Amino acid sequence: MNKKLIICASVCFIVTILAILYLGLPRKLYGDPNGEVTYDMPDKIDFYKGERVWYCHVKQCARGYTQTELGVEYTDGATYYCKDCLDKWENLEEGTSQYKKFHTDVKSKDDFILKDRSVGEKALLPEGTPIRRRNYKAQNGVQLNTTAVFSGTERGSIHRPQNCLRAAGGRFSNEYTHTIKISDKKDLDVHIIHLSNVYTDSSGKPEVVHSIYAYWFFNPFKETESHTTRFIYTLLDGAFLNYRPRWAYVSVAFIVDPNDPERWKTILQDFIPRLYPHLEKYREQERAKRWIETIITPEEKK
Repeated sequence: MNKKLIICASVCFIVTILAILYLGLPRKLYGDPNGEVTYDMPDKIDFYKGERVWYCHVKQCARGYTQTELGVEYTDGATYYCKDCLDKWENLEEGTSQYKKFHTDVKSKDDFILKDRSVGEKALLPEGTPIRRRNYKAQNGVQLNTTAVFSGTERGSIHRPQNCLRAAGGRFSNEYTHTIKISDKKDLDVHIIHLSNVYTDSSGKPEVVHSIYAYWFFNPFKETESHTTRFIYTLLDGAFLNYRPRWAYVSVAFIVDPNDPERWKTILQDFIPRLYPHLEKYREQERAKRWIETIITPEEKK
């Protein structure tokens, strides 16, 4: 066998073993990837009134509710139940096919306690991933679902948004980068997805709903609309700066008026510059954590 090839293979083998041993050791990083997320979506942004949103995790339901739909005032730590599932729990007649179908998923009332994340998000995101969400409504009837998902040390905390959207049955007709003017000195690039979902109306007839889904990523020092760019930033920060900041993924979604399909640009241009300063206050707090030392164990690197 070629002597040079044997030497090359041996070196590669040794480097691989050393890398595995190194990655298996606890590692000191800078930043605060496991720290408390102090940010929460504001209850009001100028004339946009925000409401919290909760989701049922019964698979045959999976419905989302706003505070108005539940008819409640938010109380920290309170338990809220899915109204549809509660009605079935109390009123379905035992022994009927509807009763049997419902109770294949539901064994107790705890099964339909509403959560702060959808069924799809629960399935795809690591346990304990921080999520902040509001449904904002303006006086002119515009409604926007706004969400911020925050990373931890696990790589799956933030992934390509397209994964969740497709898992929820979304179909993409187009996607590209769009620029929002935040101020005279600041532009923000966001990724736009033209999305459609098929729902069944009260008569059982399928209905196609078209929407806009806009998103971008940020950490204390960087922001980008590209998941690939975010990954490269993360790789470079970790490899050369020993820095592991907490990333956030922000999305703004709303239904498109079929009679005015280009209005979405005006809606985003109005809303995002109003939301952006609230995110910047949080980023300023996170910048102050640049030199916090964090020990990452092998289990946390997964």
